[in-house]
Amino acid sequence: MKKIIFLILLIVTVTGCTGRLPSTNTAQSIIKKHLNKYAKKYPNTVLSGHHVAKVDILTLEEMQKHFATAQAVVGLDNETQLKIQMNFLYKRPLGWRQQGWEILDAAPVPSP
Repeated sequence: MKKIIFLILLIVTVTGCTGRLPSTNTAQSIIKKHLNKYAKKYPNTVLSGHHVAKVDILTLEEMQKHFATAQAVVGLDNETQLKIQMNFLYKRPLGWRQQGWEILDAAPVPSP
């Protein structure tokens, strides 16, 4: 009887602490979609007139339950790379949504 209770507690503990982060594909998709919309809406920014070519996730961390943050390098079509931090909030019926973001570093990449 003690073994069964121990196994049930172990399973609940292990499964209760996992799966609370967006996948890297989800985070990349949200970042790309949001920054492309932002570039169209605000023409006087670093992103204006440029599309996001690629997104590389550097870190993906859980801040608290249903709230995560990611640091990513975003490559634009003019070969500029931006290091950004974006926060994600999990909303029940719809999934992960963008909560806020900021540019940490912007540096052009030298052409070969």
